[in-house]
Amino acid sequence: MGWRVNLGIVMNNISNKVCLIYQPLGLGDIIWVQPIIDTIIADGYEVYYPVGDVYYEIVSSYIKKKNLNWVRESDSFPLKKYYGSVNVHQSETELYVPLSYADRYVPQSSVMISKYYFLSVPIRDYRKSFSLKRNYERENKLMQTYGLVDDYIIVNNSFGTNAQQRDIIIDSDIKVHYMNIDQDKKNEFHIFDWIMALENAKQIHTVETSLCYLIDKYCLDNELHMYEKRTSSQPNTYYNNVNLVYRNPNWIYEN
Repeated sequence: MGWRVNLGIVMNNISNKVCLIYQPLGLGDIIWVQPIIDTIIADGYEVYYPVGDVYYEIVSSYIKKKNLNWVRESDSFPLKKYYGSVNVHQSETELYVPLSYADRYVPQSSVMISKYYFLSVPIRDYRKSFSLKRNYERENKLMQTYGLVDDYIIVNNSFGTNAQQRDIIIDSDIKVHYMNIDQDKKNEFHIFDWIMALENAKQIHTVETSLCYLIDKYCLDNELHMYEKRTSSQPNTYYNNVNLVYRNPNWIYEN
């Protein structure tokens, strides 16, 4: 079942419209739905977007848009009584959109694409709907800390908020750096600090995860290898959940 607010008929010339989004996890999803957020803002809404504590500091500091308000799930915010519900709420001045449950409304669609069909928003290049307020000092510090100079390969085998692992072994004559979440935490780095290192890597090998959205946008001249989001013992996914998502032509999709 598709669904779309008919703003052109119902909502014209009404001010003080408020929209609440339910899509608190994960970071890739938050980035992926930014064209949807832009569409809602263009329809005249002030958007409140609660995210998990693990993401709040980085998204609120790095992704800034007029009429987009990042909040923690534990904060007070408009329409909170609807938050977490699977049901859409709409009135003349209120809109609650449970994007996390979009695949229940469009069960024949993949999870990521369902978020667009759910609202009848055209699927487009999501990379044009977010820009990061980059901290080049932190990015450079990460490269120096990990010795990422000259030619090097970056490997990421972690995926999911709770960091599941897939075996990715690279045999190369040049430096191979395996990303390590615990190491980053110890050194007080986060995912956006990796952009410069990714841009300058000779090759990147990564399981399909939120990191791929940054690579997709910023790594235009690299050799890029993506691996299915699964552990080595799990069956193939055939990238079904990310059809029509990534736009960088340099991706090589590994089994």
